[in-house]
Amino acid sequence: MTLKEYALKLNEAAKKHPNALVIYSKDDEGNDYQQVHFAPTLGHFNDHEWRSANDIRDEEADTGTKLGLKINAVCVN
Repeated sequence: MTLKEYALKLNEAAKKHPNALVIYSKDDEGNDYQQVHFAPTLGHFNDHEWRSANDIRDEEADTGTKLGLKINAVCVN
C-alpha cells in the first residue's frame, strides 16, 4: 500500500469518526493491541531494514558521505 492510498483511507475514516483512537495490532494474529503514541516517521525501507530520515541525515553529517538513500517509506509507530 502506498502512503497516498493509506492517507485516503485515513481521511475517509477521520471524516466519519474524528474522535476515534488510533491503535495498532502487535502481530498478524491480533494477539495484542496498543494505542499509537508517536507521529509518523519518514525513512528508507529495504529488505526488512529501516533507517529513519533523521538517522540518514545524522550519518551523512558524521561521515561527510552522501548515502544516496531516498525516502521511500513511512513508519506509523
